[in-house]
Amino acid sequence: MDFEQTPSFQNEKDDLIEKLIALGIYKKEALHLFELTITELEEVYAQAACNQGG
Repeated sequence: MDFEQTPSFQNEKDDLIEKLIALGIYKKEALHLFELTITELEEVYAQAACNQGG
């Protein structure tokens, strides 16, 4: 089974996307959030959290 297709994986990815949208982040460079891998989403979120002071 492809790990990226499991429901828990998709739920985690959706959760990260929702958190980023709440922070006003909709894209990374030219890519929409849904086009990013979960690793890329985690990196964007970590950077955004640092920029928010937390």
